[in-house]
Amino acid sequence: YRKVDYLEAQRFLIHFSEEEVKKIDYLTYFFQKKRSDTLFGLYSQLIYFFKDLEDAIKRNVTIATFPKDLKTDVQFIVDYLHDFNPATYKKQIAKGKFGFRSIQRLNELVLEKRRNGDTLLFFNKLNLFEVYISLAKAIRKLELNFVEIGDSDLTLSQMYHPLVHNAVKNDLSISNNVVLLTGANMSGKSTLLKTIGLCVYLAHLGFPIPAMSGTIPFYNHIFIQINHSNKKKNGY
Repeated sequence: YRKVDYLEAQRFLIHFSEEEVKKIDYLTYFFQKKRSDTLFGLYSQLIYFFKDLEDAIKRNVTIATFPKDLKTDVQFIVDYLHDFNPATYKKQIAKGKFGFRSIQRLNELVLEKRRNGDTLLFFNKLNLFEVYISLAKAIRKLELNFVEIGDSDLTLSQMYHPLVHNAVKNDLSISNNVVLLTGANMSGKSTLLKTIGLCVYLAHLGFPIPAMSGTIPFYNHIFIQINHSNKKKNGY
């Protein structure tokens, strides 16, 4: 889906004035054309967005395979979307039958879910779920791996910098506090240091790292000072 559709749906469901979605009679709806047209447009955009999102989840997600906590969150997302019945309303919109009664039912639903906290929870769970999807894609694309947090030595096998095309992979084993790294100019020393720092930082976040395997001790601080003119994508 498009980012603008997400932002408009979030703005409407969370921030749109409750006065504008309160229950009204048909005559009021009929004579307040500007208000009615606004709601028609907002609901049309919302329904199409929810239908696309619902279809994407049905095509690509098998909820039964997820861990218990994530399964619960994704099921909440699916149930929230289902409550808006986007398939039915999308057909009504396409046939020109989406009008007063449909808008009144949706108005009640929008207010109910806003007031009981479901709408805010829906967007929080959806955002977190998309973070997990992005992480999973990055892990597969970049062949990242989880490592162990150890007590002493720092060891990394086949580490590389993910921003360097056809990067040379290196092994590293450090058992003391000082390492002297030498080499010719533009030979990759800075990139190696950045790679080590990146691996350590990502591991401390609980993320997988660009290495085949490794053991990383817990560090309280990471200090780095590298010339900003170095260009990782060029390998130096």
